[in-house]
Amino acid sequence: MDHGSVDRNVSAVSRNLDVLFEADLIEYERDGRSKRPQLAHQTVLIEPLVFDGEVQG
Repeated sequence: MDHGSVDRNVSAVSRNLDVLFEADLIEYERDGRSKRPQLAHQTVLIEPLVFDGEVQG
């Protein structure tokens, strides 16, 4: 099965997915012995953080 490629370091992608999981934005679906990330919600609202009048990001 071809899972595609994101042309990024696998450990960096894994860390990013862990952050999204901890924030309850994704959940993992079992696919045999591996896990497939899925969005945990149909709608996700993103609000920018503003400090001292400047958007941080």
